[in-house]
Amino acid sequence: MNSDFFPQLQTLHQSGQPFVVATVVRAEKPTSAKVGAKAIITGNGKLTGWIGGSCAEPTVKREAKKAL
Repeated sequence: MNSDFFPQLQTLHQSGQPFVVATVVRAEKPTSAKVGAKAIITGNGKLTGWIGGSCAEPTVKREAKKAL
């Protein structure tokens, strides 16, 4: 996990910006994602971190937007 992950969470929280934390809870081959991988998705759709490749990222962003 990126060493900037938790400081970024703290900064977003303190600033009052909405965000979602996505966590990989299951992965099946073939995938580049690993269980436990995390990403932060902000209100503008920016994803920081890693939750998998081009198959997973659009779905995670879409569902994060719904949650926000």
